[in-house]
Amino acid sequence: MRRPSDTVVAAAVFTVFFAVYAFTAGRGLGWGDSGEFQHWILDGVDLSSRKGFSNIHPLYVWLGRSVASTTFGVNVISSFFGALALAGFFLLTRNLAVTVLFGFSHALWWLSTTAEVLTMSLAFVVFETFFFLKWLHGGRLGHLVAFAFLNGLHLEAHNLALLALPVYAVAFANHAWRVRPARRFACGAAAAAAWTAGASYWLFNFFTRGPADVLFGSYGAQVSGVLPASWPTAVFNWALAAISFAPVPFLWKRRGNREPYIVALFAVHFVFWIRYFIISQFTFVLPSLFFAYLVAAMSRRNVSFAAFSGLLAIDFALPVAAFLTLSAIGFPSWYWSHPHRDDAAYFALPWKFNDDSADRCASEMNGPWNGYWHPEMANGIEVR
Repeated sequence: MRRPSDTVVAAAVFTVFFAVYAFTAGRGLGWGDSGEFQHWILDGVDLSSRKGFSNIHPLYVWLGRSVASTTFGVNVISSFFGALALAGFFLLTRNLAVTVLFGFSHALWWLSTTAEVLTMSLAFVVFETFFFLKWLHGGRLGHLVAFAFLNGLHLEAHNLALLALPVYAVAFANHAWRVRPARRFACGAAAAAAWTAGASYWLFNFFTRGPADVLFGSYGAQVSGVLPASWPTAVFNWALAAISFAPVPFLWKRRGNREPYIVALFAVHFVFWIRYFIISQFTFVLPSLFFAYLVAAMSRRNVSFAAFSGLLAIDFALPVAAFLTLSAIGFPSWYWSHPHRDDAAYFALPWKFNDDSADRCASEMNGPWNGYWHPEMANGIEVR
């Protein structure tokens, strides 16, 4: 029997995981950034005068306004890009077992069920990496142009695209050193033009609004790492993110294939994430998680059925165990508690289809819901 092509398998991966993510996505209003994105997209909020361009994520908002007319529709955008990232992951690795394990990892599933820009950003990272490795090992100009354009376009969605640039620059310099000067110049010019085209709107705002507004927005201290850490919050975020990494050590093989640039990309994303001290820090783990699974997939081509089954069980069991533990010991009151919401379930369990806590809270607010509980606008609600 003829083996299905990689494209067919990737399409099947996308279809299955899009169905899983969409079925388990939140049906109504979201909390935090999710509720704010829904507000911006569905209520047509004018973003042109808002401070902090890096917080606006224009590509995500534009897409949302083009395709979504309900809160569920906005949430499903995350499901789409989460599944698309997985399809790209399979095309990179041709390892279906690791793809499935990555797909059911806590962070990716969690972020694919709520309105957030981070699965869109992950899809860009995955396909940038796909074309980057194609160019690195094949030297084709088309692959170089594709990954340069995607990285530039990624900036229109999220500044996480900037983290890859030093690694890309070193790779290009090392590659260009071995080719004729004329080709070196042609490749550099083509890559620069493609990147500029992709990042054109971001660059326009960089020069008109100023570097600080575009690079840091309202998170300058956190991005630059000068804000003192709240260690209880940081450790909680790290523990929550560790659930997603649990299968990786069991997949990694010491003598397997290595790609130094992939290790470098993992390092820059991981270092940024581990010291990016914000209340929802764990949600920024997706690029680090992707590169960790990618290194594992490159080191181990085959995964036995027994190992796959056991690791898949870990993917499902750890969030439930975290929920039971947090429910038993009490969710930390300093971590973003809200009325009506079961915080342990909200953060530990990746599915959101049965959570209507934001809708209940919004119904008791005097004003539009933008994802955040405001005591001065509430009708007698008290936060736990």
